[in-house]
Amino acid sequence: MTPNPRDNSDHRLATAEGVMPAGIGAIVGRSPVMVRLRHLIESVARSDAPVLIAGETGSGKELVARAVHSSSHRRDQAFVAVNCGSLNENLMATELFGAERGAYTSSVTARHGLFQAANGGTLFLDEVGDMPSAMQTGLLRVLETSEIVPVGSTQPRKVDVRIVAASHRDLADLVYERSFREDLRYRLDVVRLDVPPLRERLEDLPELCEHLLSDVRRRYRLPDRRLSAAALIALGTRRWLGNVRELRHVLASAVLTAASGSIVPSDLPIERMAARERAPTAPMSPVELAFPAASTPTPEPDGHALRVDSIRRALRATGGHRGRAAQLLGISRSTLYRRLEDYAIDATAFDWRLPPADGS
Repeated sequence: MTPNPRDNSDHRLATAEGVMPAGIGAIVGRSPVMVRLRHLIESVARSDAPVLIAGETGSGKELVARAVHSSSHRRDQAFVAVNCGSLNENLMATELFGAERGAYTSSVTARHGLFQAANGGTLFLDEVGDMPSAMQTGLLRVLETSEIVPVGSTQPRKVDVRIVAASHRDLADLVYERSFREDLRYRLDVVRLDVPPLRERLEDLPELCEHLLSDVRRRYRLPDRRLSAAALIALGTRRWLGNVRELRHVLASAVLTAASGSIVPSDLPIERMAARERAPTAPMSPVELAFPAASTPTPEPDGHALRVDSIRRALRATGGHRGRAAQLLGISRSTLYRRLEDYAIDATAFDWRLPPADGS
């Protein structure tokens, strides 16, 4: 396939000349995992070592990458972000390393790649696990030599770029599946930063909601709305498989639909779950086909574990408020107190200081 000089140029310019990276102050949350993450970012930023950011989709990996850059000595240089899964495989070499004049049909001028755009600064390779195997070899060479060779050229050029990569998939698993080079994985995973999913830091919800509400109001020119305590409790009961990105969407929708200045639970969009892919099942043996009753029954869920998990989720959602937790669980306070004692659960461990509710 012959590259077109106009391919994806708008995307490249928007990526290379985007907004200034947000600093470490944009990493919102006072939970222990987020405090530790901020400390790690500050420590990692002092060096030029490659960084691998791991975390689920929507958890804020690019925000962490921008914080690493803004906290480093490269903060005044370019921060260039590219999603490796969005690039055309046939054009990726040109995108990353550039091209000489005449390298392909209709190329009347030389073209800088993203490595040259990021020279002196940071190149963020988002979803690096989606990079085609052919380009993994080229990336490995750059990491080893700090040199690039533009398409159509035979002369290497020195570049001074710090690589920060991110993936929602474990690169070790991709290596095992033979879809990712093991030597490249070791080059990228020099320092690892794990971004926790939202469901593991629900105590950050009040601060995070306030921050996101302010952001969506400014960005989309939405009216001023405040989150009620009841709506905050309702948000704490969700599973948040879409993480902070999902929370931003929920809050933006709630601001638009709220009938008053306060967002209440009925203003929140219904949680809709994407159907999960079913794991492939092994073919049934002739005995199982002939005698279905002889097949191994599916074990019932552990009732004790389910009760403990439900109680913990309710306490996490209500900041350790036992009265509200009992309401969410649909049981009396005395029943909840008894179960807390039976299961040795300390409600105060979930306290993130929700505003007091009337009649509590």
